[in-house]
Amino acid sequence: MPARRRKNEDLSSIPYYETTNYINQFVISSTQYFSEQLSEWDDKFRQVDSRFDRCEIGLNLLEKKLDSVENINLLVDALKAKYPNGLDELIGSVKQQTNSSSNNTTNTTTTDGNIPPPPPPP
Repeated sequence: MPARRRKNEDLSSIPYYETTNYINQFVISSTQYFSEQLSEWDDKFRQVDSRFDRCEIGLNLLEKKLDSVENINLLVDALKAKYPNGLDELIGSVKQQTNSSSNNTTNTTTTDGNIPPPPPPP
């Protein structure tokens, strides 16, 4: 149900300069907000890009090291023959060996607190 207007109510419009000020204030505050958000997003994208670059460099170094190994193709073929189901079977085998070897080892840490300092850096 619409509200009833009083008889003496002033129905004049808002002056154009006030309307202009409201619109300008809205545009300014919206622009500042979007600018701040854009700056945050840009920083995050730069961080992600930097991480991707580091990963790419690491992968390139790893590929170069693997390429320098002689007869690497023979090793790859031998692994494929031994583990025909692929990488999952190989990882499972390595985990199983790691778990069994960690269960067989004894604790060799000292409890007297006389741990020697690490050697100086080269």
